[in-house]
Amino acid sequence: MKEGRGDPSPAVCIIGAGPRGTSILERIAANAPEILGDREFAIHLVDPFPPGSGRTWHTGQSELLWMNSAAEQVTMFPDSSVHCAGPPYPGPTTSRWLEESGRGALHDGRYASRPAQGHYLQEFFSGVRTRLPANLRLHLHRATAVDVRHAGTDRQSVVLDGGRRPVAAPQLVLAQGHTDVVADAPPDDDRLVRIGPARADADRLARIPDGAPVLVRGLGLVFIDCLLLLTEGRGGRFTHSRHDGRLRYRPSGREPLLYAGSRRGVPPYPKPAYTLNSPCPPPRYLNAEACRTRLRGLGFDFDRDVWALALQELCWAYYHELFTSHPDRTRTDWTAFSAQYAHFAWNDDRAAKLVRSAVPDPEDHFDPERLTAPLATHRSPDPLALQHRVRAHLRDSVRRRREPRHSAHVAVVRALGAVGGVLGELYNGGVE
Repeated sequence: MKEGRGDPSPAVCIIGAGPRGTSILERIAANAPEILGDREFAIHLVDPFPPGSGRTWHTGQSELLWMNSAAEQVTMFPDSSVHCAGPPYPGPTTSRWLEESGRGALHDGRYASRPAQGHYLQEFFSGVRTRLPANLRLHLHRATAVDVRHAGTDRQSVVLDGGRRPVAAPQLVLAQGHTDVVADAPPDDDRLVRIGPARADADRLARIPDGAPVLVRGLGLVFIDCLLLLTEGRGGRFTHSRHDGRLRYRPSGREPLLYAGSRRGVPPYPKPAYTLNSPCPPPRYLNAEACRTRLRGLGFDFDRDVWALALQELCWAYYHELFTSHPDRTRTDWTAFSAQYAHFAWNDDRAAKLVRSAVPDPEDHFDPERLTAPLATHRSPDPLALQHRVRAHLRDSVRRRREPRHSAHVAVVRALGAVGGVLGELYNGGVE
């Protein structure tokens, strides 16, 4: 690899040096010999954070913060199963790399910390950089891109903060990953600190006084980060009770007082502690061709034309797992049920009647409203009653995470991933 001050043309500027930007760099390098031959090509990588890990996975953050995907399911190395241009270069998953390198343990037996993932990503970036062909010139810019001048022209340039020299690049790739969320909110005062929906800032959290009231907007990842950093991060500990063996939190006395809420009113469901016994069926209702056929010639409406297909796909995956992995909770087998369900799928009344006859326990029926809005039916003027309802929901969520008898819900999560892939294909290819 050559590195120099000149900026040969052609060139590309990649904004974002986290996993997305690093993957793009890796694929450019893999395809360069065939596409470029020995012609010189400049690659500008712009990010204020270290390349490879970027901001989300930077190695200086707390070990209390985990990844939200199992380490055995995460890899930066494309193998033969990946459909991509250029030769694949297989390599270890995060789990295997941590085991072989000794750079970190897995929490809960499956999840790596974000700093550990950051080390994995930085090593991957280092390997890509070392193997760059000699005609690729890599320029690293530890800066923030704030504007693009003459966008879309051959003379466009990326403006950097701090008065740095703009980066000239005919081609531009936006690979920022998770960008900041900007929301109108009143400023903090002496009585209340407001956090969210933007990411949790560890330095800002550290400045919050002990016992101060803190309002967190949202119950997703930002809330989880705040909860960890403001409780265990301040010396609190979870211990098992000597009396009943239950896990209890022992505060340090340095914690702020957290108030949190969201539109749903509950946190996302926790990751399951088990895997599916049977593979998910391929998409049946929501595939690109079926969507194009259904949408062609209609006034497009997402809820009517796409969400209905998505719900059928989730329902199909749910009952496939229930019937194949838990036949003791059904009155028939999957072959018989699926044949009838496929015939009645678009008739809500007949499909519901089929489910009631084949699945005796109503708790085993697929209920998307119960999953997406578990508090929608709660009506009470008593705030304490709401707290009891929320806590009951959380206990039920943890129980479902631990008990494989609820694996049909895991199948729904898997199907959601397949649905997202189809929607992405539709979006990128357009619906005619």
